[in-house]
Amino acid sequence: MKTMRAVKSGIDVLRPFERVEMDEWKIDLLTIMAKSGLLAMFSKEELEALGLDKRTTRWWLVVAIDCRTRCIVGMTLTSNPKTSSAVKCLRMVTSYKGQFADQVGALAPWPMMGKPELLAVDNGSAFKSDIFTSTCADLGITKQQTIAGEPSMRGRIERVFHTLIMSLLPRLSGRTFGDVLERGDHPSEKRACLTIEDLSFALVRWAVDIYHNTPHEGLNGRTPLQQWEADLEDGNYPLHSLPTARQKRIAFGLPLSRVVQKDGIRAINVRYHSKELARWYLKHGERPVNVRWFDENIGSIEVQLDGVWVEVPAVSEAFHDVDASTWAAARRALRAKDAKRKEWEEEAIFQAISDIEAMNAARQLSYRITDHACTEKRFKAVENEAVSNFEVVPTAQKLADNPGGIGRSIAPRKPVKPSAVKDALEESASETPANGGWDFGE
Repeated sequence: MKTMRAVKSGIDVLRPFERVEMDEWKIDLLTIMAKSGLLAMFSKEELEALGLDKRTTRWWLVVAIDCRTRCIVGMTLTSNPKTSSAVKCLRMVTSYKGQFADQVGALAPWPMMGKPELLAVDNGSAFKSDIFTSTCADLGITKQQTIAGEPSMRGRIERVFHTLIMSLLPRLSGRTFGDVLERGDHPSEKRACLTIEDLSFALVRWAVDIYHNTPHEGLNGRTPLQQWEADLEDGNYPLHSLPTARQKRIAFGLPLSRVVQKDGIRAINVRYHSKELARWYLKHGERPVNVRWFDENIGSIEVQLDGVWVEVPAVSEAFHDVDASTWAAARRALRAKDAKRKEWEEEAIFQAISDIEAMNAARQLSYRITDHACTEKRFKAVENEAVSNFEVVPTAQKLADNPGGIGRSIAPRKPVKPSAVKDALEESASETPANGGWDFGE
């Protein structure tokens, strides 16, 4: 089988994910907007809200590129480059990205995911940090700091991103500057705005439909998508196995310390317990243990018992496969419905989460692309809010006289009406951040 030399910088790369390069780029949106004539359409307050005032005129983009296929396999948008944005980009590299393409209506797929054999990064502080280094080690990825003088893709990416903003942003359907200019309709309340959602939309749509389908000189005229598909068809894709859900939780999860209680462990007012944890408690009593809590799925946590990581599930099934932002939105919605109520039964939680997941399906793009640093300090603040006058209790089973005259029967109890939860969500939508209020920014 013939292989192509996918990189022209003197590095032979023969298969996808053999080498992935990750770097961060400073994006001067203010200059781009000024050149395109868009800047005049914004008030000072709007620019400040976007982080585009004179004090902070930069956004940063962390990008990971597979050197074999030149495909973009991860990207994170952040206003302040830090370790968390690098970790989030790596998380995206190892994860399925089809939902991103679906949310922007992309015509092409975004199937590229894998565990890099070697991850080449520059000497930025985010990539040299102990946290990022440990994350790579937990996943079994060899991290390589690039040496001074190695060819960089930074200039090319900056030019491509400039083209992206200038060419793609005006075409965003339903919320575009192009539509406003064509109508000649400029009232501020009707004017489209360059929001973080717009920028996230543009990034994903450009990567999936434009960049991956543009012939690349370094691939002998093939597009990145064609190179990816050719390697898969030829069987030239001997991947390391993707990280399991547990491996990702240990590698990407927030380190916490929790004291094991008789009823298990709590985090963000969610109770976790298992038979193994109960046996450990009987032997050791109330002692602190190391925990890994992963905001992407709060249905389980990892607990280190006698030096071994053990998966401990949430007691309530309502939290299985639920992310932290959905749980935060559910609490807000239920409190908006009845601020005085302190206990909520599982059925109400089930219904609230179900409604929120349906409503937020198209609203999560910017949250997943933008970095929200999950720090222990911010986690404690959110946890204090979660335990304040809000308790999840089992759904009560009401007994009633059996129509047959013998014994008593259990009458099912209706959960909170879906419309009530939806109404509460819609009423507070204007006050809710795009990330569902689950912002770990420092």
